[in-house]
Amino acid sequence: MVMGVGSVFSSREIAREEWDFLWSKVNHTNILQSWEYGDAKSKSEGWKPIRLVFEDENNIPVGLAQVLTKTLPIIGGFARLNRGPLLVVSDEGHGDTHTRLQLISHIQQVAKTKRWWFFYLAPEIGDNENEERAKTKLQKLGLKERSKNLAWGSSRFSLEPDEDILIAGLKGKWRNLLKKAQKSDLMISHGSCKLNGIGRLIEFYKAAKISKSFSGISADLLRCLSEQDSEKWKFNYYFAEQQDTLDLAGVLVCVIHGDTATYLIGNTTDLGRRTNANYSLLWNAIIDSKNFGCRWFDLGGVNANTPRGIRHFKEGLKGQTYNLIGEYKG
Repeated sequence: MVMGVGSVFSSREIAREEWDFLWSKVNHTNILQSWEYGDAKSKSEGWKPIRLVFEDENNIPVGLAQVLTKTLPIIGGFARLNRGPLLVVSDEGHGDTHTRLQLISHIQQVAKTKRWWFFYLAPEIGDNENEERAKTKLQKLGLKERSKNLAWGSSRFSLEPDEDILIAGLKGKWRNLLKKAQKSDLMISHGSCKLNGIGRLIEFYKAAKISKSFSGISADLLRCLSEQDSEKWKFNYYFAEQQDTLDLAGVLVCVIHGDTATYLIGNTTDLGRRTNANYSLLWNAIIDSKNFGCRWFDLGGVNANTPRGIRHFKEGLKGQTYNLIGEYKG
């Protein structure tokens, strides 16, 4: 157990069962902090995930954090905390940003104890007028902002309303293109129903990365994510095909990781662009996530670096945008 200097919080590493119980009490989970993502990064890229629970002076759980670590030749200990820590909902009334900053200060003590000589973090703290002072506080903790890294931003919306209300909330043009796609001769199917579905998905995605010159997710990581299995995790992937020829029009991956589902991958062919396959694919993923019991759907990235066409497509769902304060080095 580690106690932070001047902190009311303690931390300790926890096993899967306790993590899963506390994960169910987190509002707005994200895929990067999920246990399954840590396991996939371990298997595909050799990272060692460290899972921590933070407790107050009454031993009440306050937050969770998954830190990915490596020991590199010459460099030594290297650690990264991406989109954490996450707060555990309780009746204790711990404030959002203030508590996160306290936990980050505590994690710095953990980093020293574990000899993480290079520590990078992109905290789950919003970048807006009310949170601007958080940057100053992070700097006072000795953390330096990495200006070359674009801060994460995205959009999410509630899945709790009925489907007809969700449809009514879309921008008119988006709703019309969805209806047009649904009336086309496209067939949307879940990838697990296909022979070697994940292999087909990965090959399509690899070809798309080459033809469209983007880096995306590695094939190894994608496959490892697809192999994860738990009660609160579901790797949903879909194909859009022309009914008579079975020509591929597009693919989409959506990952459920607790109370939230995240749109991870979406790509279409020329056929898919002509038939608006991306609208049907995404709507299927949204409704499946709702039916699974998710409370939120995250559109998986909308910021200044998002290509104009993708941004326009995602903004058509009229989600609530959020932006984080960026990446820091300890």
